[in-house]
Amino acid sequence: MDREKNFIKHITNEVYKMLVLKEREDCGENVYLEDYINNLFIEIDGACIWSDWLKRHEDYVVVTSIIAHLSKNNLEYKQYRREIFKMLNLLNKIDAEIEV
Repeated sequence: MDREKNFIKHITNEVYKMLVLKEREDCGENVYLEDYINNLFIEIDGACIWSDWLKRHEDYVVVTSIIAHLSKNNLEYKQYRREIFKMLNLLNKIDAEIEV
């Protein structure tokens, strides 16, 4: 399960970066947030190919769904931030459940 643990840590960092990018975008900077989210969705969705454990984990499915929603919808900062922190909490919960 080392692979899953390392992957979840990577995704956690990438999700946190989404918040930073949204703040910069809202200040008028062109940060290509939509492309970033789409690329992150590819990584998250692709992990289900090599990890049956993640594919079946309810919280991971929720994280995948939130990323998919964010890739299609432009939310106000307050709602966007709430979804980011929801994902971070779920990812931390998943990380704690992974046995190394």
